[in-house]
Amino acid sequence: MEISWVNFFPLVFFPFKIIVLGIGMYYAIKWHHDQDKKEKAEALERKRAQEAADAPQETQSI
Repeated sequence: MEISWVNFFPLVFFPFKIIVLGIGMYYAIKWHHDQDKKEKAEALERKRAQEAADAPQETQSI
């Protein structure tokens, strides 16, 4: 019986494929989660800036 690379290809390729796709999915989910956090932080900052602009300015009179 002759052993060929064709017999070992699925044993090497499929675990490699699962590992690569798993890492890619992890970073895709992480990137979307980070973008959502960034967007929420920017919205909060805009809201605070708008509230500061709408608040009456206190002037100091001596």
